[in-house]
Amino acid sequence: MTEKVDIVPGLNDVLFNCLELKMKNLKDDAKDIVLCVDEMAIKTNLFYNLSKDYIIGFNNSYNTKTNECAKHVLCFMIRSLN
Repeated sequence: MTEKVDIVPGLNDVLFNCLELKMKNLKDDAKDIVLCVDEMAIKTNLFYNLSKDYIIGFNNSYNTKTNECAKHVLCFMIRSLN
């Protein structure tokens, strides 16, 4: 479902919309889930995406962009129990 989605740093409304569509199509017993949240430190680096003319590696959240390199990431994983 997300193969064609342009995933960028930060919380993405597109991903939440995909998740909502997926949940609507599940049976009730498949909606029992586990949400895992983990924060981890990362090595600070900047990468230039030539095809999108975009620098990856800055501390971005929603529409706020900074010149500070990202030092941590927050990762979410959702798994069905059934």
